Amino acid sequence: MAQSEIPENLFQLSISGSGINVDRMIDGQTLAAVMTVVMGVDKTAPAAHVTTGAAAPSADRTVVQKSLREFLDEVHATRKPDLIAAIGHYITQNQGQADFSRDEVRASFSVAREPMPKNFSRDFGLAVKSGMIANVHGTHDRYYVTKTGLGAIESNFLKDTDK
Repeated sequence: MAQSEIPENLFQLSISGSGINVDRMIDGQTLAAVMTVVMGVDKTAPAAHVTTGAAAPSADRTVVQKSLREFLDEVHATRKPDLIAAIGHYITQNQGQADFSRDEVRASFSVAREPMPKNFSRDFGLAVKSGMIANVHGTHDRYYVTKTGLGAIESNFLKDTDK
C-alpha cells in the first residue's frame, strides 16, 4: 500500500523472512508494543510514545495502558488454567493479534512476574479441556479464547459456589 493510501493514525507493518510473511495495518498502541519488542526497550524506562502527525494528546486526555500484571489482578486469575486463558485474552486484546501460541503464553508469565507452572503442558491442556481456550481450526499451534473463556474472565473467574 502506498504511503498516501494509509489511513490516518494507522501504520503498515510488514515483516518477511524464512517461513513468515506479515503485512497488516496496526494502530499506534500496537506499533508502540511492537517497537518495544523489536528495539529491546528497557522496561524500567518511561514508555515510548508514537506520534502520528496529529496534535499531541493533552495531559488530561492521556491514555494509560493496563499492564498484563494489572489485568491478571483485575480478573482474579489465580489457578494456572485461568491464568493461561487470561493471558491469551490479554495478548489478543492488547497486542493486536487474532490468536496466540503456547510460547507466547509461556513468555507472558515472566512478563507478569507470575511463577511458571511446574507442568505447563498439563495446565495448558486443562485450559483447553475446560473450554476456555481452543485450537484455531486448521492449525496445531495457534489458540483463541472461547465464549466460555471470555465469560469466565468477565466474571472474574467466579465459580457457582462463589456467587
